[in-house]
Amino acid sequence: GRFISLIRGREGALHAMDSVCYHLGGPLTIGDIEDVNGWECVRCPWHDYPVRLVDGAKPYKHMDFENGKLVPKGWEVSENRQRVHLVQERDGVVFVQLTSEERVDRNDEDPPCMSDRWAYSESAASNVERHGSGSGV
Repeated sequence: GRFISLIRGREGALHAMDSVCYHLGGPLTIGDIEDVNGWECVRCPWHDYPVRLVDGAKPYKHMDFENGKLVPKGWEVSENRQRVHLVQERDGVVFVQLTSEERVDRNDEDPPCMSDRWAYSESAASNVERHGSGSGV
């Protein structure tokens, strides 16, 4: 099946997302939870990419060239990176509804969501399990 993890944010909200990072199949959900420009994110331990818990978007600092130099232009987000799933907690029981069960080829250059390429990969998911995260994989 699809490998997902449950992550409880700092304020107690529960989030469900694909366990494996959209970028190169790293163990995303064992990363640290951090504030990135006011957004609660999990940071991939392989390549240091932040991913917003609420929607799976990747925050980044936009840069422009001005007079031959890079100049920061503020924060933006790349959408459709990490698939998030619907999650509810009622009376101590957690319910997760997948937002997609589509299987996507790892070499697909334009999947609906970038993490779909790794979502069913047992070898990639084993990176999460190997680190003993107890992540619900």
